Amino acid sequence: MNKKTVKRVIFALFIISTVLILGSALSFAEGVDTSGGASNIWPYVALTVIVAGGSFAAAYAVTSVGCSAIGVMAEKPDLFGRVLVFVGLAEGIAIYGLIIGIMILSKI
Repeated sequence: MNKKTVKRVIFALFIISTVLILGSALSFAEGVDTSGGASNIWPYVALTVIVAGGSFAAAYAVTSVGCSAIGVMAEKPDLFGRVLVFVGLAEGIAIYGLIIGIMILSKI
């Protein structure tokens, strides 16, 4: 896949997860009975999409930053510490997705 396709897939995952989260939040706010049936599955679907979307976005970011970091370290090995910080920041996207997923799971 090319970069545009990956960006579109990640964007679509976040749009879908946002719609699912808002839909489940509105159903809880309106007092809709979600004690059983298929309506109780949507928060779990939103949780899955958010964690998966965050992981895919982190993988894409680490790939881009990692390739650039290796190029920088090949020319200037003394910049290893600075480059490592940028790779860690890119990995933080997955951690943010996981934290949001835990927050959603605590509300279910």
